[in-house]
Amino acid sequence: MNRLRYILIASIFGFGPMVLPAGAGIIPATQQAEFINGIEPDFYKETFDGLMPNVPYSDALAFSQGAFGFEILADGRGTDQGIYPLENQDQFGDIWLSTNYDGTTIDIRNIQGDASAVGGEFFVSAFEANVTTGLISVFAEGASGQSMFQSNVTGARNFFGFFATEGMRITRLTIELPSAFNYATLNNLIIAQRLGGDPITITAVPEPSGIAMMAIGIGSLGYLASRRRIGLH
Repeated sequence: MNRLRYILIASIFGFGPMVLPAGAGIIPATQQAEFINGIEPDFYKETFDGLMPNVPYSDALAFSQGAFGFEILADGRGTDQGIYPLENQDQFGDIWLSTNYDGTTIDIRNIQGDASAVGGEFFVSAFEANVTTGLISVFAEGASGQSMFQSNVTGARNFFGFFATEGMRITRLTIELPSAFNYATLNNLIIAQRLGGDPITITAVPEPSGIAMMAIGIGSLGYLASRRRIGLH
């Protein structure tokens, strides 16, 4: 079924710089340049541009490069067609990875290599203008135990980076949506090792005790794109 949808472009509120300390679990960064400066140069960046756009794929796809690798899962609701690559209408050949069914979760798991840093563009796409706020969850573990960080994602193609602190590695990342007619979407996923040695100064969201939530501001600018989905209810 062909329909028009809007992807709202939102603004993200800035946060002051902070130092990445050892033993703090997971520290998020909202500036891509600072994230890149905080990781080792031999990182893995998956653009998803090798996928055929606007054609549903299976519920699980595996990606790897060098020492790094990961698996992406999305619920196909019994069809084994849960993953849906989408071409950016403003840039030919730029492929986003999304879900074929509305309201389903993107699950990035089985992350291989010493993945102490993960970043990328995480956002929500939707039919018409009904973009809701999604939730991104990042999980890390180490000898001292497990850690989780959560943040809101909107219709903005904002960059989110996540550093695991000393002795921790990132093992899983999910994008969940609370309502129908919305699709978890990501692009330019980076799997890397964080730089060792001195603390990294980054523009980041402070991590409160327990589950951390980041405030996102939504702007009013939008643009049209077309998309085909299968089995939309």
